[in-house]
Amino acid sequence: MVALFERVTRNWPAKVLSLAAAFLLFFFTNLGKLEERYITVPLEIRIDSAMAPASPIPATVRVFVRGETETVSSLREEEVMAFVDFSEIKSPGYRRHAVQLEMKGAAKSLTSVELRVDPIDIPVELEYRLRRSVDIRPTFLDQPAYGYELEQVVLTPSSADIEGPESSVVQLTSVRTESVSLAGRRDDFEVRVRLERPGENIRFSGGDTVDVRGTIRERIEQESFDEVEVFVDGLADNLVLDNIPGTRAEIRAAMLVLEHVKRSLDTGVPVDEYFRLSVDASGIDRAGEYQLPVQIEASDDVVVEGIEPQIIVVRVLEDEGTR
Repeated sequence: MVALFERVTRNWPAKVLSLAAAFLLFFFTNLGKLEERYITVPLEIRIDSAMAPASPIPATVRVFVRGETETVSSLREEEVMAFVDFSEIKSPGYRRHAVQLEMKGAAKSLTSVELRVDPIDIPVELEYRLRRSVDIRPTFLDQPAYGYELEQVVLTPSSADIEGPESSVVQLTSVRTESVSLAGRRDDFEVRVRLERPGENIRFSGGDTVDVRGTIRERIEQESFDEVEVFVDGLADNLVLDNIPGTRAEIRAAMLVLEHVKRSLDTGVPVDEYFRLSVDASGIDRAGEYQLPVQIEASDDVVVEGIEPQIIVVRVLEDEGTR
């Protein structure tokens, strides 16, 4: 026995060093066969149906995977599930729970994989869940084509059902649509757009799309024109006019029509295609001054709202050339 002990302990420092070297060699050899990488996976939050989160919650977490190279490289993101379970919480307040990981599918059988998650826990402010219906307001960008305007908007549906933390939902009276461009439009339109979420923790329980129908029409304006020419109809050949006063006319029409009328009047071009002011002189048979009512003729494109004066005084002379 003594001899055996002496043989074992002989040169023991060298033997300890050899054993340690062997262990380190084994450790580093196997360490070289391990691989570490991280994947990003969705984070599921489990909350009681009567409660709702009132604070921001990350949508994903990072999961560090460590194990043999072949195993780690074959692991897919969809095979790892990350979740935080607040379902036992039944009253408002601040809570912090750990993130839990589970393998799914074929990955369940992997036992030599080490998983770590970042962050390791999630804080949340819980409130009672509130549901209500609010109005939908359309959002528009740009303007229709020049001379046109948006006359009417119909939304289907006209209201949306929302749900979320009580303190946020109770303040909302409406939600808005995504932007609808009106740029250059001349015709009616119908588009389907999504609703904009008014807050990170607000959800649309009845769907988040709406049909927007718009009616586009020519822009109608009203403008006054001074000294509009009054035509004299039916005057006898042996009579001439000494003077014919102009008349002020109030015209309502499409903006583009009014612009055309204004250019025409400024340059002395008749605007008979739109409206015509005249007096009937067919009953005049001798020289003199006469009061004649102004008559109005207008196309479907314009409305003559009024003229001033409505009766004009004309001076009629004998035509010396016909004597």
